[in-house]
This record gives sequence, C-alpha cells and structure tokens, in this order.
Amino acid sequence: MSIDEACGEACSNISSPQVQLCQSTLRAAGTPPTTEVTVYAVTAAKAAKKSYNSSMAIIARLLENSLLPDGEKAAYELCKDRYGTALEYMIGVTNQMSLRAFAYPRQEYIDATVAITACGNSLAELFQSPPLYAANATDLNNTFVAYDLGGLIVGK
Repeated sequence: MSIDEACGEACSNISSPQVQLCQSTLRAAGTPPTTEVTVYAVTAAKAAKKSYNSSMAIIARLLENSLLPDGEKAAYELCKDRYGTALEYMIGVTNQMSLRAFAYPRQEYIDATVAITACGNSLAELFQSPPLYAANATDLNNTFVAYDLGGLIVGK
C-alpha cells in the first residue's frame, strides 16, 4: 500500500490536515513509499514516542523552576506522570506491531490517547498558555495518526 493510500484510508473520517500530517510523518521518517501497513503503523508509533520524549524534556525544564505557582506545578507533575504512561503504551504498541502480535495494541493506543488528553486538560485549566500546551496538542495529533494507522490492522 502507498503512503497516500494508507493515510487516506486511515484518516478517511478525519480532516485533510490529519491526512497531511500522516503523510508528512511517514515521509519524514524515510518510510518506503509503498510497503506493508504494519511498517507505517510502527513508523507512526515511533514518531509519537519521539514527540513524547521531546515534551517530557520540556516538562523537566519547567519543573526545574522552584517559583512555579502550585497549580502550574501540579499540572506539570500530572503531565510528567501521564507522559510516562503514554510512552510505555506506545513502546508496547511498537514492540507488538514489530512482532506482528496484535492482541493488545488497540487498547494501548486508546490508553496513550487518554493519557495525553489528561495532560492537555490539566494545562487548559491554567490561565496562561504554557509552552507545553502547544507541544501537547502536537503529541495528541501524533497519537491520533499512530492510532489511525494501527487501526487499519487492529481496528478502532
């Protein structure tokens, strides 16, 4: 299947920007233009993991500030925890998809999405727009791309 076919099918009920994100994610990773859908799903999961790691670095820097208001610190602590959880789930997805073991990835995609969303919800409660908010939105989109491509194999 081609990248365009896979992304078109995976994101068929989603906006054109999501299809474009799917295509650019796979192309940026150097994925062959035509390959098995499993390769695309693994590539998207790896891209999500990379994105999570970048956000976790932002969280670590933000938590170094000893003058953070309690509400902001609590939101970042929650995000640190939720990102750790999401990363574990996406590692599981990557490992299972690589081994062609499809028993649990569907639930792990869902759980990773819930974890990233929980962080975003805690950030939305802050009165300012922290630097992590934009990264979290990107991470959520990357999670959706991974889930959508994986959904071609394990269902949504």
